[in-house]
Amino acid sequence: MYKDEDFSIEEIIVKNSAAIFRYCLTRLNNNHHDAEEVTSNVMFTLFLKWDKLKKDNITAWLYRAADIHVRNFHKKMKRELKRASYSFDEDDKFFENYPVYDNYSLLSEKDLHRLISDIYDKLTAEERNLYDLRYRQRLTLKEIARKLNLPYSTLYDKNRVLKSKLETYIKEIADKIEI
Repeated sequence: MYKDEDFSIEEIIVKNSAAIFRYCLTRLNNNHHDAEEVTSNVMFTLFLKWDKLKKDNITAWLYRAADIHVRNFHKKMKRELKRASYSFDEDDKFFENYPVYDNYSLLSEKDLHRLISDIYDKLTAEERNLYDLRYRQRLTLKEIARKLNLPYSTLYDKNRVLKSKLETYIKEIADKIEI
């Protein structure tokens, strides 16, 4: 049996890229695009560090590098979600059927935007993403399920929970401002 040190970098990449991709895919909730990105980053790192690496167990090094890149990818996504600030605009169709929106004359536009922004901030990152896709980009649940690589029934349930949560928050606000 050959050891990893008997192979060239090209052979190592060909031999291990599919396994590293499957590992990344599992760690990234079956998101193919993200797994491809992380896998290519791992292979690029291998290429950059090839001369400095001990060649006795490259496969273990690749899995460790994949683990680090997946962790860094999660941190990067978390930072991007924090940076993405929500701003109310006319594309927010969810809110127009509720008293807070209909009776906005009771509130200044600034207060209305602040209230809706507060509601949005109470959502988890996953719920915000679903909200943006469903109510701002106006995608159908089927389109969102395909885009997020989720079963339709799962997405349907998540959307139902999101709507219920939004309605609860809206009712709380309506009670506070006595609409």
